Amino acid sequence: MPRAFLLFPLVCVSLAGCAAGTIKGKVNDETVPPMGQGAWISIDVAGSTYVELITTDVPKVCETFTAVAQAESDAFQQLLTDFDTDRAQLAFEAAEQDNLPEEYWETVFGFTTDDLASAEGDYTIGDASVAFSVTHVTGYTDWHDYFTTGTLTTQSDTSTAASGSATVNSLEEGKSMDADGDADMVDESGSDAGSISWKMSGDYCQGYSDLLGSI
Repeated sequence: MPRAFLLFPLVCVSLAGCAAGTIKGKVNDETVPPMGQGAWISIDVAGSTYVELITTDVPKVCETFTAVAQAESDAFQQLLTDFDTDRAQLAFEAAEQDNLPEEYWETVFGFTTDDLASAEGDYTIGDASVAFSVTHVTGYTDWHDYFTTGTLTTQSDTSTAASGSATVNSLEEGKSMDADGDADMVDESGSDAGSISWKMSGDYCQGYSDLLGSI
């Protein structure tokens, strides 16, 4: 699933021409383009904090992902009230199609920490609490399929890191985050998808964090 906000995702970021996310090497024989947008979120979970750093070529990533998450949250709450799956389907389709391009790339680095103040440092990708993924979305979600059969059909290819290392170089609470690493990737079938190195940076997205934290 390409986006974390589906309900059932440095200074350099703000400078024109400066990529928030770059990958050296190919993933599934595809060259991943530089991504100019970056954002990170934090969610309190059972006494720990889950942190997710996202880079993408979707414009205005914080505002866009927050808008989609809010629309999907509203649609889900309406569904709990009226059980109108046709209305919910249309609302979920509109949430994506009104805000997101039909095709885009996204990289996600996620980890769990006891304290944001001590989050800087080295991590082992592949551990239960550390993950890295690259997704190429090639079409909108089939929400009709979901609301009629319960099967979520996405048009995307996601590769995940089976192993690797990452370093959080800087994390300023409520502000910016910068990280880099190396990863051995596998595709959705578990087959080798390439070895890469990556760099990511982004600014804190308060609205998106608040929405995900309320789910």
